Amino acid sequence: MRRIIIFAVALVVAAGLTGPVSADAAVNDKVNTKKLRKAVTVNGILKHTRQLQAIANKNDGNRAAGTPGYKASTKYVIQEAQERGVCGQASDLHFSVCP
Repeated sequence: MRRIIIFAVALVVAAGLTGPVSADAAVNDKVNTKKLRKAVTVNGILKHTRQLQAIANKNDGNRAAGTPGYKASTKYVIQEAQERGVCGQASDLHFSVCP
């Protein structure tokens, strides 16, 4: 379970979906996240960010849902998860595009 959480957080951070966290957050956190904070490194985040950007570059700068870049990104994430012993499956994302 710990591997799943560490990997998921690293990917979210790498994708740029989180904002900055203050130093006080660690003090006020009722859940002990010390191991998680230690495991998520700048180098690890940059590794995934660079790989996701490389995927976008190979797909006309695009990783949006429904595009080949999205499929390649999904494949990358699944491969990284499996290499860390995370079992699971990807499901289709159903969405509609707003005008």
